[in-house]
Amino acid sequence: MAKSGDGNYYFIEGAAQLPAVFNSEMQGLMATTGHTVSLGLEPQGGAEVGDVLNDLERNSLGRLQLPNLIVDSPIQVVARLDVPACKSESDFCFVRLAWTDPKSGERHVIREALSLPAVGDEEFESMRPDPLVVEQVGILQVARIREQAIEEMRRGDMAAARTSVARAHQHVEAFMDFSPASVAEAEDLTALDRRLADEDLSSASKMAKFQNYNKRRSR
Repeated sequence: MAKSGDGNYYFIEGAAQLPAVFNSEMQGLMATTGHTVSLGLEPQGGAEVGDVLNDLERNSLGRLQLPNLIVDSPIQVVARLDVPACKSESDFCFVRLAWTDPKSGERHVIREALSLPAVGDEEFESMRPDPLVVEQVGILQVARIREQAIEEMRRGDMAAARTSVARAHQHVEAFMDFSPASVAEAEDLTALDRRLADEDLSSASKMAKFQNYNKRRSR
């Protein structure tokens, strides 16, 4: 239902949670600055989009469909771009963001180029990865492993699901040193494993789906 209606998905265990959920939704509605949001990735010069780690639908033009634009609510999309060797700075991808203003109905479009310089092997090897990128890649990789655990729960294979959750914990440890988000991620996995250990399959499955939905759909 949340996916079809471009809404949020909540795991609610009791009526006491409802006021906070409705308050969050109302604030989101009032702070919405764009809907029908799309993101186009247009590789150039022999580059190719190897993978998009988020779980996002595509529209009829092949562009990624993003959630609504909300004030102070960033949308993180992670894509892998396979880039060929080059001898000079080149534009390897155009990124196109489009959305509709909820008040005026006007369609807005921003299109920017990803330009990369040519560097030698030694300089390339010395480059340090961006911590935010490493964090987001790690979170989405964990979400994919959790998705596997959800499928194992659906089959009733508790042992396999717990093994997948343990593997997800190992991924979190890889970016634990510099990522504030990893703490919450580890806590989510611990809570999920506790439900599995108690053989509370229904609750564990709902919790896992809730944990994954917002992360994989850039919410």
